[in-house]
Amino acid sequence: MTLTYGYARTIADVAPSSRLGGALTSAGSSNAYTLTSGESLAAYDDGMRFAWVPNADSTGAATLNLDGIGAKKILLSDGVTQAGAGDVRTGIVCDIVYLTALDSGNGAWQMTGRYTGDVIDNFEM
Repeated sequence: MTLTYGYARTIADVAPSSRLGGALTSAGSSNAYTLTSGESLAAYDDGMRFAWVPNADSTGAATLNLDGIGAKKILLSDGVTQAGAGDVRTGIVCDIVYLTALDSGNGAWQMTGRYTGDVIDNFEM
């Protein structure tokens, strides 16, 4: 199963959302995730969104660093709570969006949904 170009209400309902689409698999260690977009991005754009496949379960406060731009907190769907132990799971496709207003204006990644088999949970439109 592959999610491409944006987010999905159901797995069959895939809609373009931003210039950065597709399912990206992370590297790094649990809690300090790294991603390579293939686009050599130099800065985070407000609203960039993509499907992300974590390579390790989180065991504490999680961050994500895209293209070496700099690590930013991963927040849960409430946009406030930082992802912690068990919130990020190996191989589970996550819908994630970067928002500059989060984390007191420092910018953060918001995990808005997870695809776990036939169910998309924690999904916010």
